[in-house]
Amino acid sequence: MRRTNLLHALTTKLSAIVRRIHEGHRIAVEGNPAVVIRPTAAEASDLNARLAELVERGVVIRPAQPAIRSGLVARRPGALKRFLDDGRE
Repeated sequence: MRRTNLLHALTTKLSAIVRRIHEGHRIAVEGNPAVVIRPTAAEASDLNARLAELVERGVVIRPAQPAIRSGLVARRPGALKRFLDDGRE
């Protein structure tokens, strides 16, 4: 019953909700599952800005230490095939 009331309230106040979203507000709709309605223009196009937004919202966390990048293991083409062939012998 509560879900029906929630949907009815959303539909009757849709224009006001859209107006607030257009102004840059985020609207949280509680329920199962919870929903957040926000303007699409607010999404960051830059990867670092998007990551910062996700960190701020608590969706992701930054690692305590930077990832270790290793160099290439195979420098010649066909290394995987040679490796697999060696395992069969």
